[in-house]
Amino acid sequence: MSYRIFTRAILTLTLSLSLLACQNRLVSSQPGVDADEIPSREYHVSVSKDSLHMSPGATGSYHMTIINDGTKHDTYTITAPMEQSALGWITLEQILPLTITLEPEQHFELPFRVTVPTTATAEMHDELEIRVDNQATVHTFDAGGIEVKIE
Repeated sequence: MSYRIFTRAILTLTLSLSLLACQNRLVSSQPGVDADEIPSREYHVSVSKDSLHMSPGATGSYHMTIINDGTKHDTYTITAPMEQSALGWITLEQILPLTITLEPEQHFELPFRVTVPTTATAEMHDELEIRVDNQATVHTFDAGGIEVKIE
């Protein structure tokens, strides 16, 4: 009986390795594609997602970074559900919606201002999200934002 289990295990392992080798040959047989590399996307965008730790009464100007990490120039629409965060600590300094065009690897900095009230306590936090939509393709977007936590 143990001979059957051992034989079945060897057959399963052999089949798995054969399938993996076959997949590797399919990817590497495509012109210009190395089996060890993942092909780049023509249209892709990334938005920073940051967290700030601030003291009550602190203020400052910051920015969220939007990067065209695709391989083609692209135009994006930046939107936010609100111009300021729910508690009002974070305020965008740019009127949205905003349309920008970026070359590959180029970035855009969306400015915002943070004003934490002196009455803020450690259990409080505030956040603001933005969404960046690609105008060329419907399903290419990213969302990011900023969160402010009290130290």
